[in-house]
Amino acid sequence: MCLVHLGEFTQALEYARKANSVAIWFELFQACVRFKDFTKASIAGLNVIQHQEWVEKVRNEYEKYNLIKELVILFESGLAAEKINNSLLTELGILYCQYEF
Repeated sequence: MCLVHLGEFTQALEYARKANSVAIWFELFQACVRFKDFTKASIAGLNVIQHQEWVEKVRNEYEKYNLIKELVILFESGLAAEKINNSLLTELGILYCQYEF
């Protein structure tokens, strides 16, 4: 997480892959969203949303910064992933209705 605080997101992604911990992926995701590095936030976010219990936390993080478009893009990308989280489709439907996409 030191790399995240230093803004070294590329190296942090490398170490997150090695650690393969949802909590670490989520911390990296939060930092990338906060610094508006949406490419890396998407990479980290895809690793987080594979786990149903983390989907709401990801949604809350994007909504906190009013980044709804980026959230929808992430969830749509998540549907194409190998490990699809069933609640993701429901969450995406709610977003479409709530924000009128």
